[in-house]
Amino acid sequence: MNNQRNLATKITLNVATSLALTVAGAGRSEAILAYEFIQQGSDVGLTVSGSLSGLPAGLPSNTTGPSIIGPSLAIIASGNLSGTNYFISGPANFGTGGPNLMSYSGDPFSFGFGNSLILSNTYAQGSAISGSGLFTGKTLADLGLSATSGLLGTWTIGSDTIEVWAGAKPAAAPTPLSLLGATAAFAYSRRLRARVRQGSSTPLG
Repeated sequence: MNNQRNLATKITLNVATSLALTVAGAGRSEAILAYEFIQQGSDVGLTVSGSLSGLPAGLPSNTTGPSIIGPSLAIIASGNLSGTNYFISGPANFGTGGPNLMSYSGDPFSFGFGNSLILSNTYAQGSAISGSGLFTGKTLADLGLSATSGLLGTWTIGSDTIEVWAGAKPAAAPTPLSLLGATAAFAYSRRLRARVRQGSSTPLG
């Protein structure tokens, strides 16, 4: 009897987890690549994070130049890059500042002019993109951002989104759909455990 209950408990947990993930996953329709400019004492740091999974067809491209940002032209670039150029749509700027040099490490990219994103030819759709940059002795205002906090702009690329933030991007709140999935999974698990205790083999509806 104990073995039967242990097995039923494992099945219950697996079913509950599967239901929660399935329902919560139904609310995710796009991938997001985010650029966050964050004041760090007397410097400004750049954090690049996210992924892209709905990329359209692109064209071969090469960029040559330093690692910079240029808010007035919607430019954020990690330096020299040979890769694939993808068309994007969105604002032509996220501020009024001219080019500012930065030190950068991480995955290479070139984002700019409100209509272009270049990624390395080795990038696999859906995989993580990450990197970090630093502007020494600068403030967010020095960089000429259109605001010193909040979302500066949103661009679309295929079925995905690119975001530029001043300050850290707020953590995503649970969606009603994900909460519904967790509730449904918990209710189902309680019903299944009750049936096991009663020794019933009748399938749950």
